[in-house]
Amino acid sequence: MKSHARFRADNGEMLREAACAGLGIVILPSFIASRAIQSGGLEVLLRDFPLEEVGLHLVMPPGRASTARGSER
Repeated sequence: MKSHARFRADNGEMLREAACAGLGIVILPSFIASRAIQSGGLEVLLRDFPLEEVGLHLVMPPGRASTARGSER
C-alpha cells in the first residue's frame, strides 16, 4: 500500500503540531510526542505494532574536524 502525503516537513515539532491540530497521522519519536500524548493532544495508534528502532550513524572523512567549532581553526 502506498501512501500519498499531503503535508511533509523535516521538523518533528511542526509535524507534532500539525497532528495535534487534526491534520492527520504522524510517526514521531517518543521524545517529541510524549508530552502531547500525556496531555491528550495525540493518541497512540497501532500500539501493538511498534516500529523498528533505527540508529543514526555519521561518517566523517579523515582529517576533518568533528565539530563546527573545530572547523573554524
